[in-house]
Amino acid sequence: MWAASGDGTIKMTDSQMKTEALFLKGRLANLEKALEKLVEDILQEMQQTLSENIFENFDNAIQQFVNEATSTATRWGDKNSGGFYCKLSTG
Repeated sequence: MWAASGDGTIKMTDSQMKTEALFLKGRLANLEKALEKLVEDILQEMQQTLSENIFENFDNAIQQFVNEATSTATRWGDKNSGGFYCKLSTG
């Protein structure tokens, strides 16, 4: 509407400007609510995806780690099994 006036000046009465301001504030409030809802939905979907693809597999993975922990740690000290050389200083 302002651009249609041609010379770049605003040709609106105070009442019209207040009406437009209220309209824009309302639209902005609606946009803000919609954005908040969208963010909530996305976060909920992310949580569900993490739960289904990662958290639900923790028990199986943890049990596998527990079963392999001792043998893995034992191999760390055996250079022939890919372990690391470690020289402990005495004093």
